[in-house]
Amino acid sequence: MSVSTPTGLGINGGKYRKIPKALSAGGQVITTGSPTLTSVMRGGISWSVYEFRSTGTITLTVGSPAACETLVIAGGGGGGYNNGGGGGAGGYRSTAAGESSGGGTSATFANGLIPGRTYTIVVGAGGAGGVSGTPYKGSDGSASSITSSGSGGSIATVGGGGGGAQAGAVSQAARGGNNGGSGGGAANGASGESWSGGTGTTAEGYAGGTNSGGTLGGGGGGGAGAVGVNASGTTGVADGGIGIAATITGTSVYRAGGGGGGLTAGDGGNGGGGAGGSSGAGVNATANTGGGGGGGGNGTSGGAGGSGVVILALALG
Repeated sequence: MSVSTPTGLGINGGKYRKIPKALSAGGQVITTGSPTLTSVMRGGISWSVYEFRSTGTITLTVGSPAACETLVIAGGGGGGYNNGGGGGAGGYRSTAAGESSGGGTSATFANGLIPGRTYTIVVGAGGAGGVSGTPYKGSDGSASSITSSGSGGSIATVGGGGGGAQAGAVSQAARGGNNGGSGGGAANGASGESWSGGTGTTAEGYAGGTNSGGTLGGGGGGGAGAVGVNASGTTGVADGGIGIAATITGTSVYRAGGGGGGLTAGDGGNGGGGAGGSSGAGVNATANTGGGGGGGGNGTSGGAGGSGVVILALALG
């Protein structure tokens, strides 16, 4: 557990409530789970930014409700085995002013932390890449969330969909991409076969790329900012969908990119997505970005999805 004392500049216009001074016991914000803590200036306002890379809690101990902006990203999906589709990025939801949530939507309104309540932070794990053996395709990522101990519900995002695999049953269930925060890409299709990428979740991410009969390679996994590229022809490269750039930590960082398609070695989407393999395995996504894993190359495993992240920025008085 850690106790911190946020300090910062005054906020003009009464847009946010002022956070009271620290308690004599040592502070007013109590956390578990070892989040990183940084102080940044953004939009003319001073913020204390808590970045949770693993599960934990945060409690505001005294005073008025504190204005809080959040970014919640679920774990990315794993890439599929054997010319597999890229994994879809984890679902992406933001409440930061002027920024975006996934799937082409605007951020929702900022929330407040209520004194005396404990907020449980869950950071979703990335899905495993598909390997030789059932179910072959990539596993879905796990959900991330912020949940209050009192009334007011939660903010949650859906794990990214696993990429399809060119192995096992000749069916959409086995070779198409899974649905998720962003959808996984479809696997390579033989002549006469056609497989669809998984769908993304509204306000969280986009669909994965498809594959039609006679097209080599897997489709790219969907990203928070764009659909995964469809597998095309015999030489087309199916990149993962791009993620979204957020400045909640004070600098612009892309997260939640989709994994690249396998065999044609598609690039991972900007935002931590893993590249697809050609003769080698798909590349793992970057940890704590929610990126999708790259699809496996010919006869090789898919890359693992990246773990998610939960970021809370408290406006300072």
